[in-house]
Amino acid sequence: MIGHGTVPKGERNGQAKLTEIEAREIKQMRGVATHRDLAGRFGVSASTISAIQNGVNWAWIDG
Repeated sequence: MIGHGTVPKGERNGQAKLTEIEAREIKQMRGVATHRDLAGRFGVSASTISAIQNGVNWAWIDG
């Protein structure tokens, strides 16, 4: 699937709670708001916020 480009990543994944726009906003908020505050705002865990900001999740988008 990776070779064909048909991996459902990002908001195309059926389990996604965030949109690409929200993920970009989270990346831009690095150092501005705490992970806990962002997690409450976007309805995800603080560890998800950390993974997005560190490029583990949503790695292909720019912040």
